[in-house]
Amino acid sequence: MAVAFAGLIGVAVCERVSQRAGWPAAWFVLTAGLLSAEVFQETGNVMPWALVQFGGMALVLTLALATPMRKSVGLKLGWIIFFYVLAKGFEMADHQIYEFTQQTVSGHTLKHLTASFAGLPVVFALRKLEMRWQAALRHNPGAAAVAA
Repeated sequence: MAVAFAGLIGVAVCERVSQRAGWPAAWFVLTAGLLSAEVFQETGNVMPWALVQFGGMALVLTLALATPMRKSVGLKLGWIIFFYVLAKGFEMADHQIYEFTQQTVSGHTLKHLTASFAGLPVVFALRKLEMRWQAALRHNPGAAAVAA
């Protein structure tokens, strides 16, 4: 999760603040996430991870309200937030879902399935970026020869 959050924060900051700020933001979140996992392993204290997770999502929510920079990949942060909230809802209703489905599926399982959908906006944005690069290479044969 720390790696996924770091990537999300890095791309979101690149798109809404500056490309220069994206890498340090991603490295900070990755480091904080990994350290919080170590703190949990050593002490059982989940608070550092909660700060990374909820602080990171608060940042994503704030960045979603900002206008993307020109020539950004167009990452739809609203969809990522939607899937995150839905996944958290499944997590919070874990036991009730498990009982309701007669021990067939748990809220925890649905949380992971739902959270995986948060990757779709990233895939779509990267696909759009790839198509933009291909179009640029078609219009610049010299660059296409260097890229090959």
